[in-house]
Amino acid sequence: MMFNKMARNFKKEIARDLISFGSIPFFLIILARAFIGPFWPFISQLVLAFVILFFLSLFFKKCDLYSARSLILVVFTSIYYQDLKFTVFASLIWILILLSLIYQKIKFREIATGVIFGAFSSAAAYYIFNFII
Repeated sequence: MMFNKMARNFKKEIARDLISFGSIPFFLIILARAFIGPFWPFISQLVLAFVILFFLSLFFKKCDLYSARSLILVVFTSIYYQDLKFTVFASLIWILILLSLIYQKIKFREIATGVIFGAFSSAAAYYIFNFII
């Protein structure tokens, strides 16, 4: 009985920690790290994607922003590092984030909308940035 409670608490804690990869503070940590080096294309794309996501979220309230922000981070950090091993690792973490959201009983439709918004924001920021530059 005690073991089941500990296992359940451990699962909740891991799920919560994984979801935090899509939090605004984590997003800001990534930006702050990028500001230390001359990574302006990366910074510009992240900020542009975040702004696009922000405006989308104003019009569509039923959206999980954790899944959207974490997808944006996976996309742009993968583009930045250009390493298959990192991309696979980041993608696996992102899948675990989605599973954690489901485990935390977030509605599937809200998660799916977040994924769509994250994908749209990433693609729009990538193409807008490349069109301007």
